Amino acid sequence: METEKLRLFKEITGEQDQDKALHYLSKSSSNLDHAIDLYFQDIHTQNLTRELLLKRKIQASNPIITLGMFESDAYAISTVSHIEIGHPLTFKFPKPRPHPKGKRKETPDRTIRFAMEPNGFSFGKLPQNTADFLFPLISGNLITIEANIIDAPTSITLLDTFKIAITVNLLPDALSDPSVQTSEEINNHNISPEEYFNQREALQKLFELVRLEKTQSAIIDDQEQTNEKQSQEEGKSLASIEKNLFLENLGEIELREMSPPFTFRTPLYPYQKQALSWMYERESIRGGNRNSRELHHLWEEYKTAQGRFLYFNPYTGQISIKFPESAALCKGGILADEMGLGKTVMIIALIHTHRRAFEHAPKKPKTLEGGTLIVLPLSLITQWHQEINSHGVDLKVLEYYSDKNKSVQELKNAEIVLTTYGIINSEYANQGSLFKIPWFRVILDEAHIIRNKDTSTTKAVMKLQAKFKWALTGTPIQNKLDDLYSLVRFLEVEPWSDYLWWNRIITKPFNKQDPNVYAILRRLLKPIMLRRTKETKLADGSLMVSLPPISIETIHIEMNSEERSLYNRLFEHSKARLHSLISTGKFKAYIASIFDLLLRLRQLCDHPYLIMSRGDTTPLEKIDQFITKLTENSSDQYAQDLAGKIKQGEIFICPICLDVADDPVMTKCIHIMCRMCASQQVERNKNCPLCKTPLTMHDLTTVPRESKFSLNLDNEWCSSSKIDMLIRMLMISSEPTVVFTQWTSMLDLLEIALQKARISYSRLDGSMNKNQRENALQEFKAGRQVMLISLKAGGVGINLTYASRVVLMDPWWNPAVENQAIERVHRIGQEKQVKAYKFVCRDTVEEKMLALQERKNVIMEGAYTEQNASMSMENLMYVFQDNIM
Repeated sequence: METEKLRLFKEITGEQDQDKALHYLSKSSSNLDHAIDLYFQDIHTQNLTRELLLKRKIQASNPIITLGMFESDAYAISTVSHIEIGHPLTFKFPKPRPHPKGKRKETPDRTIRFAMEPNGFSFGKLPQNTADFLFPLISGNLITIEANIIDAPTSITLLDTFKIAITVNLLPDALSDPSVQTSEEINNHNISPEEYFNQREALQKLFELVRLEKTQSAIIDDQEQTNEKQSQEEGKSLASIEKNLFLENLGEIELREMSPPFTFRTPLYPYQKQALSWMYERESIRGGNRNSRELHHLWEEYKTAQGRFLYFNPYTGQISIKFPESAALCKGGILADEMGLGKTVMIIALIHTHRRAFEHAPKKPKTLEGGTLIVLPLSLITQWHQEINSHGVDLKVLEYYSDKNKSVQELKNAEIVLTTYGIINSEYANQGSLFKIPWFRVILDEAHIIRNKDTSTTKAVMKLQAKFKWALTGTPIQNKLDDLYSLVRFLEVEPWSDYLWWNRIITKPFNKQDPNVYAILRRLLKPIMLRRTKETKLADGSLMVSLPPISIETIHIEMNSEERSLYNRLFEHSKARLHSLISTGKFKAYIASIFDLLLRLRQLCDHPYLIMSRGDTTPLEKIDQFITKLTENSSDQYAQDLAGKIKQGEIFICPICLDVADDPVMTKCIHIMCRMCASQQVERNKNCPLCKTPLTMHDLTTVPRESKFSLNLDNEWCSSSKIDMLIRMLMISSEPTVVFTQWTSMLDLLEIALQKARISYSRLDGSMNKNQRENALQEFKAGRQVMLISLKAGGVGINLTYASRVVLMDPWWNPAVENQAIERVHRIGQEKQVKAYKFVCRDTVEEKMLALQERKNVIMEGAYTEQNASMSMENLMYVFQDNIM
């Protein structure tokens, strides 16, 4: 039942909304007269605001863009006897003061005052928090502001509060061009990046206040909101990134199936037809085959009171009057289906389905652009060529690798050109033919190779010209979130291809564990990435693809007594070294040295000989050249004697550790020492420990020798616990087996063990050329029992479905790399059950690595840099704990 005051309030004011009536009564402490006064005062203020906006609408012919209006409190700084509601105000801004040393002008005072008349005295000011974000926009000539009094007593005294309506007008410098990179825009404005970003943040606050009418926007659905909530709970592990970012598209968007033309002869699975449809659609949009314009997914469309459309990016704070087209700002996309689902077949189907147009000359058709350039690892050239030929007809394929004497016209005439990342790097350095051609399409296979934005290969790839660009990778994030940046930049997705924005809005907030990053990235990736896994289910609940089962087992191996004794001594030495550096505060400076000690511990788990090995060897004739160069400019008997000892293969004692020189190097002053000892000496003292000659790392030369090991393996061979386990496994069952290891020296030792056990094998590593690799794969398929592969050379791209067993001899920091290796065998085309085994030595750093994988820490080889040393130290301290569990 209504109270009497509530009934009277509604009767007098005519307000029938009970909640509003109760609000005013509550605000007035149930004083009916006061509540009625407040109500009519607010109605007057609202009407006045509408009148002011209407005036702005009538002035729409004005070339200045009126963004909108917002209400603000104001404070009196003097007494005024008569205040007129609706009276316009004149703003007064503090003038810049020259810096004492004649540097740029500064304005420490950001107070914004106002007066009744242009030449009148200041009687009021804005709240400081409002002035703080308006001031950089005003001083940067991005906006102008006007104001009117909308609510005030008839007279005011010092520190009284009243309300004003502030109208914001946009100036040309406030507007961005969505197709222009931010760095270019900053240069055009002649301001610092920090000043630019501060201005855009202020524009974000301004947009929140003016509350324009939103007419078009990308919508985050309920599933994405659920994922964002999960993101906040799960932190920033690599697994949670993948879970929350790489949404399985089949469960979220409608993907129709599309069949390739008759020139493509291989039947496609339904999910592969859906991928073809998705890729064709993206290229059709890009090619201009669709008339309707689609708003870029990072921008929102607003309508001002003047009836003008403005486009606002809520993530960057950029405003534009140009329509940000989705099609114009992205070329192609990322095909990120899990390894083993047939991305190669899908992309070949796309090439058949959407082919470049030809210009028909009187004699024969010719093209002004190249066809499809596919960039891939060397080991995959033959496989790609074979698959292109086996899946279809009518495509001219040209390999641009060993024979680079191809004219630009020959390259243009080919429908597909296959080349490697190494060739791209070399061609860019020399401005070769590949960079003189505007390509119809560029495809990066194993695109995570370009994940480091600072490498010369990545920089070269970014310069390739193409109408459409595609990145194929089953692991878009290998090491860290920034891996995605290179893919986005390759695709020219603005504004994110500019690292200034990416770092500010993605990397830095993510490192601070800001969960909002997930929503931004999902909005970025959803239109340009297709990601499915072997566990993806179709609408009927069935799995998208059916593969034979796979079992993955970790085999814990006990070291023998000699291995354990050696391991314990090296572990204690490494741990002491780590604590010593931490206590002196020099952890960052010597982190590479500590990581080298950890590397040796890991190698010792495979075989003790590995810690005496080196990655490079030198043929005898090269040793002769080294000796000649060493002695040609020196008549010193010491140099002559040293040359003779090197040629005879003599063992040298390191003057620093007083032990046998491990992987010896020679200084420019002709002294020999351990590589690691020499590196530490240069880092610490920058000189030779014997003669004090100044040294840099460039002054250290590898002392050549013919063997990777400091002993004769034929005469001094001994096995290891891991190798013994492998041989037993291979002797029990002769099924085709792929054996992965990270070190080529371990491959050398495995070869000896297999030869002694009379087990047939082939070998593939990074030192082999294309023909050698192909021969090794063919030998394995022809009946060899074992395929020995270095993880980096064979962990990606190669199809090894002939095998049904996988052995990982040593764990890797990043489990994604291990998964890549296993999925060389467990993929489409596999008809047998697959068994995978991970060899791990018990009570060693290898078990710690497994624990780090299970905890899903983002730690990986090569990640130890000054920028993330704190994370590295935390994980290294964990690795060097005495207790394993």
